[in-house]
Amino acid sequence: MVFVINKYRKGRIMIFNKKGAMFGLDARIALAIFGALSVISGAALYSAIQDARVTAIVTEMDNVDKAVTAYYLDTGVYPASKVGGDDATLLDGDALLSKPGTLAGWQGPYLPHKAGATADMLDHTIYTEISINGMLDANWSDVTKSAGKCLPASTACSVFTCVSGLSDDMQKAADFKIDGGTTNTADSGNFRYVSGGFACKKGMTFPKESASAVS
Repeated sequence: MVFVINKYRKGRIMIFNKKGAMFGLDARIALAIFGALSVISGAALYSAIQDARVTAIVTEMDNVDKAVTAYYLDTGVYPASKVGGDDATLLDGDALLSKPGTLAGWQGPYLPHKAGATADMLDHTIYTEISINGMLDANWSDVTKSAGKCLPASTACSVFTCVSGLSDDMQKAADFKIDGGTTNTADSGNFRYVSGGFACKKGMTFPKESASAVS
């Protein structure tokens, strides 16, 4: 809007133009709105990406547990557990990929993975390795294989699929996704983890009688 005032100054009509001022204000408001939207969109995008990654690794851990279940239903036994020290309850992941000797009923391979660099573990293209363990149902004292391992004298155990290499944010997000709530602790529930990347998801029941004694 242009206002013309019939008043001369230095021989000229003074013209006050508020249109430019208003346009500048509108532009600043628009830029502020766009800036706020970009921040919101960026946060939403990050959240969506993280949720997709968490869903992917949880699904993969579920698939490993299903593979162990199928192996057990086919053969009537669990993958052999490794004897000795902290690895006393590490189950033979290779048994899901290739037939162990003359084991009757084996109809694998049960997973598309390759054998890991570490014996009995499964390779992973993104995270370090996947291990399958018979571990305690009770709370773990420090969420390590040593503290949570299943032994013949244990009360109750389950098969836990464990992955190393997850970020702390992903571990917490997975814990919330699986166990829900905001008061979960890292050493209990169906998803357990230790800061630094070692995380485990609880699966089928593991009979303590199948656990190897510590050598």
